[in-house]
Amino acid sequence: MMSALRAFNTLKSFELLKSSGLAEEQARVFVDIFEQIASSSVEHLATKEDLSLSEARLEKQIAEIRSELKEDIAAVRQEITSVRSELKEDNANLRQEMAGIKASVNGLSKMMYVFCGAIVLNIVLTLIHLH
Repeated sequence: MMSALRAFNTLKSFELLKSSGLAEEQARVFVDIFEQIASSSVEHLATKEDLSLSEARLEKQIAEIRSELKEDIAAVRQEITSVRSELKEDNANLRQEMAGIKASVNGLSKMMYVFCGAIVLNIVLTLIHLH
């Protein structure tokens, strides 16, 4: 692209402007302006090589990000597996504790029946003794 703009034919442009009725000095000024515009525009244009290098850098960065994401996803999956395992263990422990509490409550319930029975028996015996 740069060579196409630098190939601006100043002499041909000058002669064309002059033949169209512009004074020689005006034609020279226009040609100078066109040449400056063409050369300054080229400085800011990217070449195919610039684009290829940018594309290669971007592809490399994308590949690195993909690799990092795969590692992060694997780590998250491992963490999820670990948490699931901990939850299963906690669930099993809670079930054991609940079974122990249930057994204790059943034991206390039986003791209450015996205790209540003893009180009732004591009341009955006291009433029999009083009569």
